[in-house]
Amino acid sequence: FLDQELLKVKRFDHKLRKIMNLEPPKEETSLLGTGGSSEEEPMRYESLDEDEQELVDGMFDDFANINYDAQVEHKSLEEIETYLLEQQSILNSMPTLRPVPGWYTSRFGYRRSPYTGLRQFHRGIDMSNAVGTPIIAPADGIVVYAARKGQYGKLLVIDHGYGYSTRYGHLSELFVTEGQRVKQKQIVAAIGNTGVSTGPHL
Repeated sequence: FLDQELLKVKRFDHKLRKIMNLEPPKEETSLLGTGGSSEEEPMRYESLDEDEQELVDGMFDDFANINYDAQVEHKSLEEIETYLLEQQSILNSMPTLRPVPGWYTSRFGYRRSPYTGLRQFHRGIDMSNAVGTPIIAPADGIVVYAARKGQYGKLLVIDHGYGYSTRYGHLSELFVTEGQRVKQKQIVAAIGNTGVSTGPHL
């Protein structure tokens, strides 16, 4: 019974690895059984005849094999857990949430400058709303800049790891400081009209 249940766990293990595109367990840890006697000889009982002793020996071997397979499976499942936790960390670090409610007043790409009237490349997305509107972190990360900076006015930059970072300009308030770790949906700043800006927006 135990070996049948363990076989089900192994099949599920291999299915998970296939779904997650993980390498199969190493050769030495993917055995279905080891066979033979354990390192320590099973206890022998003088009161048992030869057939009974053979049955007891076989039971010891079976328990040893199941114990070995269970340890192998435990190690494999720990590896899968580590992989899933890493993937969860990556997902939490991807800035997929909209940081503030409002309407788009300018998108990323070429546009006519509101100051010169000339065509220029706009390296951001402008979202308009009232001064003081809360801004949330769209993903987990670490604050790497939180101060005034030229045309951005009050600027906040969050490094989300895995190559992702986001920046928020023209803020009225900063609620976090450099070096602080922030969580997704945490309020980090408020919309303002600082720096070079034609009106309240992020």
